[in-house]
Amino acid sequence: MAWSPALERALQIARHFHGNDAEQARTRLLRQLDDRVHATDGFTGSLLTMSGFPVEIAFSTADNALRYTFDPALPGSDPRGRVDAALGQLAALGATPAPAPIVDAVRRLQAGHPLRFGAYVGGRHRAGLCRTKLYFEVPKDAAADADAFAAEVIGRPKSLPDKHQHIELIGVDPDSQRTEFYSRIEGMIAPDLVALLARVNLVSRYRELVELLSECCVVPIWRELPGDLYGFSYSVCARGEPTAFTLYTHARALFGGDGRARARILELGRRHGWDLRFYAQLTEPLAALDDPTTHHTMFGITVYGDAELGATFGVAPPLESA
Repeated sequence: MAWSPALERALQIARHFHGNDAEQARTRLLRQLDDRVHATDGFTGSLLTMSGFPVEIAFSTADNALRYTFDPALPGSDPRGRVDAALGQLAALGATPAPAPIVDAVRRLQAGHPLRFGAYVGGRHRAGLCRTKLYFEVPKDAAADADAFAAEVIGRPKSLPDKHQHIELIGVDPDSQRTEFYSRIEGMIAPDLVALLARVNLVSRYRELVELLSECCVVPIWRELPGDLYGFSYSVCARGEPTAFTLYTHARALFGGDGRARARILELGRRHGWDLRFYAQLTEPLAALDDPTTHHTMFGITVYGDAELGATFGVAPPLESA
């Protein structure tokens, strides 16, 4: 049995900020990562992070939940069985089941196409409650069908049809009754955000979004965006609550290596009043790192109704510095 020292360190630090929620998270992760715990080199070989570590600690400035995403499947296992495996794990934990129409749509989209990872699982712990989120892979060959499904759920066809884009993931949060469509887009420029925001009636927030993105990279943005690879998502609620839009890119493309990413995120936190104490302590070993392979994963800016813009980002937990 080989539990990860890096993950244990992260959860020990989390106890200082999240109390019993961190212990609840540890119990769940031990159970859901059981195959990896009992495998040789079980905490390697995942596509979730650049290093291959199968767990990402996630942060959102919108709330103070303890968040993580993990890849429960062993390297080399058949990704075609991972949707069922993830659903089975959640059923065993007594979690709220994913909506059958969404799961059925995912099965249709994945059927007959090659898969890379199949499914990831996320957890959010707050005030003694645990919410689960599932992330289902959408094959690139199923792009047209995925667009049609997303248009049905969102209520409008996709924006920028002439741009190279495709839905890569469908996220499902059964407790909040939200379905999220994550797309990758090529060659995007700042004015394209107008069309993407207009699809869900958020175009009035365009200038705020671009200003915060400019603040992130310390460069005024007029047309060209920093980096060459972007993604975006629409999170749609079945209860009729506002749809959220998030713009994503790799943290490395926006900030640079781990040390610079950490410094910039903490500076943004000071400016905007974000509580990043857990993040700051977790990432202390990264303060001077500038390796090509980063612990930081994606960085996103979320637009939701009239709420203040939020930031989301993830980190593969590092070991303590030598």
